[in-house]
Amino acid sequence: MDKKKDNQSLVTSAADLMAGPLSKAKKKIILVTDDSYYNRKTVSEMINRKNMKTMEAINGQDAVVKVQNSFDKDSDIEIQLILMDLEMPIMGGIEATIEIRKLEKRNNKKWVIPIVALTAHNSANHKNNCFKAGMQEHVVKPVTSNILKAILEKYTTNLLKEASIVDGNN
Repeated sequence: MDKKKDNQSLVTSAADLMAGPLSKAKKKIILVTDDSYYNRKTVSEMINRKNMKTMEAINGQDAVVKVQNSFDKDSDIEIQLILMDLEMPIMGGIEATIEIRKLEKRNNKKWVIPIVALTAHNSANHKNNCFKAGMQEHVVKPVTSNILKAILEKYTTNLLKEASIVDGNN
């Protein structure tokens, strides 16, 4: 009787392993980071209209925490792109980008999450600081739907294809 109970627990354990993290598809997310509620909601809404999922962060520190949490093996999300304001309280976009790049290295990530600066600043110095920190793009606000579409096409083509399939637009 006890042996049968042991065999049942082995079978259950094997089933649990098969249904574990390896078979769990992660939700692909775009992280929108801005201290302005209006800016976060506007950009998120433009992205959501393309059937893509967003997550919002209210400052750089919040973004760093969300990225760190996404690296957790039990996380159900995968951040595909970060849209980052530069000037925010607590931690700005440059500092947050530097911290995110450190997290990627510590977590042995084989690829970096693309980070695009969304900022009111257009000076060469600001652009250089963005690129030195590890950002891929520098975009001046206000962001139009055409500019956002170009960013999404450049950095999230797989997400756009998935969204088109869901939307029925092959």
